[in-house]
Amino acid sequence: MAERNDGGTADCATLRDYFAAAAMQGELARQTANYAEEMGPSSIEYLANISYAVADAMLKAREVSDG
Repeated sequence: MAERNDGGTADCATLRDYFAAAAMQGELARQTANYAEEMGPSSIEYLANISYAVADAMLKAREVSDG
């Protein structure tokens, strides 16, 4: 059995990770009840990638506002 990369413990999560998790949670919360069952592996990967893209945009916006 291959070793699973679980990303470590939650206490090492970055602000980027936090923002990505919030973006993903928001996206999943607005979906239908069986959305997760309908998603295939490529959709799940897309959701993760877009969540981090949102997080990156949030971090960039913080830089601009801190200015």
